[in-house]
Amino acid sequence: MRFKNLDLNLLVALNYFLTEKNVSRAAEKMFISQSAASNALSRLRNFLNDDILIQVGKKMELTPRAKELIEPVRNILVSIDSQIIHQHDYNPCEQEVVFKICVSDYTLVTFVPKILQHVQEQGYLIEFDFLPQSSDPIRTLEQGEADLLIIPRIYASDKHPYQELYEENFVCIASQNHGRIQHKLDLHNFLEEKHIVMQPPNFSESYETLIMKKMHIERQIAMTSYSFSAIPELVAQTEYLATLHQRLAEKYANLLQIQIFPLPFDFPTMPQVIQWHRLRNHDPRVIFFNQMLKEVCLSFEKSSII
Repeated sequence: MRFKNLDLNLLVALNYFLTEKNVSRAAEKMFISQSAASNALSRLRNFLNDDILIQVGKKMELTPRAKELIEPVRNILVSIDSQIIHQHDYNPCEQEVVFKICVSDYTLVTFVPKILQHVQEQGYLIEFDFLPQSSDPIRTLEQGEADLLIIPRIYASDKHPYQELYEENFVCIASQNHGRIQHKLDLHNFLEEKHIVMQPPNFSESYETLIMKKMHIERQIAMTSYSFSAIPELVAQTEYLATLHQRLAEKYANLLQIQIFPLPFDFPTMPQVIQWHRLRNHDPRVIFFNQMLKEVCLSFEKSSII
């Protein structure tokens, strides 16, 4: 099918070349041979009168023209998917769907189990591909690498719609065998003791670190962890403190020898949101899923996650 001499099938290939910046990887994503992918690239080069991909040193880079095409090409494909292909009644008990969702490991072990439980209880034909948070979650959304993001509101973009899910409190945890912390934690202890801090592999700072910096609260950092869910185990075996999501701390309190303390200063709650591409705003699958999450959040806020 052609539109003004453009083979519309090449739009899909172009999207993969723009995102992968590699002919072999693009071929793998399209489930075609490398020679077929090379042929598609050649046809695109002829039509656009641009190289699209050029060799720079040992790797391929996009041309300036190709960089300009990333967002409009992706928007076209997202629009086709949400407004034409799936613009019909959606029945989650009859039609299978897979959602690719970026989540933190905190969300994966606290909120996601509630989602899965609800899906199974209702008999919905919904499957998931949970992905780690990226350094640029909005870019991940816009390039179609994820359908949805579950992130703190502070990281959400105003370019795309989002829906608030729930709020999370933060607490401080310590080993039950901590020699200097027994049953009470004050600001002096918090500042004098050494801490384990979550250092995201992609984000420059985690939520609680960012907020504490704004509050001019400086912790003595003894070590960092790329995983929130590993921190309780590390704290239980040491005399380090850690600031953690309350639900995550409570989940491990019955499994490990840790004690939980309120933070010895006023600390804001963390609003969690789900965000989707603006062109999926009328996608019946996204509309249904967001409505379902409202139901899940009601039980999540009322019940313990332990």
